[in-house]
Amino acid sequence: MDQLIIPTFIIASLALLISIAILTIILCHFFFRKKKINEQDHQQKTEHTENVYVTVGKFQEFRQEIIDLFESKQQSIATKEIKTAEQKTDVDESKKETKTQGYFGYPRGEANNCFFTEFQSNKDNAKFYATIIGNDKAEFKPLNIRDLKENDGLMKVIDVENGKTIDEANNFEILDCGIAKQQDNMWIIEKKAKIKLL
Repeated sequence: MDQLIIPTFIIASLALLISIAILTIILCHFFFRKKKINEQDHQQKTEHTENVYVTVGKFQEFRQEIIDLFESKQQSIATKEIKTAEQKTDVDESKKETKTQGYFGYPRGEANNCFFTEFQSNKDNAKFYATIIGNDKAEFKPLNIRDLKENDGLMKVIDVENGKTIDEANNFEILDCGIAKQQDNMWIIEKKAKIKLL
């Protein structure tokens, strides 16, 4: 917002300065004419001087009107840009995804074609912690080392980086969450979770 206001302010300021410069030139022209008039007849000088003062007064009023118009326009632009920025913030907030957390149970299917049958909110019989991202995708990661040791089938949806064997491991580190995509009532594994056994 500040980046938009500053260029607008600079352009408006330059326009005001140019207007003041033009008015100053016009005023100087009238004052030089006044000097020339002094060389003429006394009656003409008096009448002309009065006319010059009236004209100068009108130009001063006109210059003040320009300044007032500039300040009013500048305030209107700033207010409009603030409202636009506030509206953009409201739109950005409405676009934020709400992440739902839950669990997946035991994976079904073959090693290269695995899926979870349902996303559940309770931890009963859960084997994986899951977080829904977007409308039809979820990240998942294993809950604990005990489940991995007791259920070889869980390893169908997990890649293990070099380290200890599953029998030697006491814990694991999550290197990358797996991704499952919802299709009808199933969550198809698109990417396996990646862990390192410790």
